[in-house]
Amino acid sequence: MIISREECQHAVKRSARESARVDNAVIRLVEADVITSVTANVNHMPDREDRVRELRAQVESGTYHRTGEEIAVAMGRRALADRIR
Repeated sequence: MIISREECQHAVKRSARESARVDNAVIRLVEADVITSVTANVNHMPDREDRVRELRAQVESGTYHRTGEEIAVAMGRRALADRIR
């Protein structure tokens, strides 16, 4: 049996469309997992006011200490967040 050039091209195009559908489905699943994870993390975070109160108490008592690495990481996160906006 001989397969025509058109049949070959059609098969390649169909394979690419099916692959794109699978890729999109995987992306949606991954995005759903990420959204679920982020939501769970946010729900377990203390309220901002509570965190500010806790940090203020540490600063006032002299027990608030951060390493240079922690400060650098925070600065990097802030720069990235500013770029995303």
